[in-house]
Amino acid sequence: MVRSRWKWVALGVVLLLIAAEVGLNVLKPSEVLVKIVNGGQEPLLNVEITVGAESSFVDRIDPQQAHVFLLSSYGKTPLALKFNQLNNPLSDFVVPEFDARKLSQEGSVLVLEVRPNEVARYVEPDERPGALGRLYGKARGLVEAPKASNGP
Repeated sequence: MVRSRWKWVALGVVLLLIAAEVGLNVLKPSEVLVKIVNGGQEPLLNVEITVGAESSFVDRIDPQQAHVFLLSSYGKTPLALKFNQLNNPLSDFVVPEFDARKLSQEGSVLVLEVRPNEVARYVEPDERPGALGRLYGKARGLVEAPKASNGP
């Protein structure tokens, strides 16, 4: 009888921890990758990307190269890109309703390709593992680590 009670208590604790984890995941901001591609012949200089109150900066992106930013955001917010490039009259670009949560759920990366006189916007699949993939990787690492330490 006592063992049965402890099983129910343990089950209740596990369910409570799962509910807390789900609740915290809903409250945290969505993380998404934004890739800036320099499609021009001159380097991009002083590249700054802003989403809500968060801002990231890189000094230089060489021609035909890319830089990936990891950004986080709550809901739909403007995304602003500012840069300097020789022979390019553009110096900024705005996505008025950037939805990081939607991109994150779809497993996508926002790509902004800066070309002379234009910025092309498209999405690519995110190659990083999702939440379940990361959890599987951690669990697999915990299971395989003891096997490796036991020796032949």
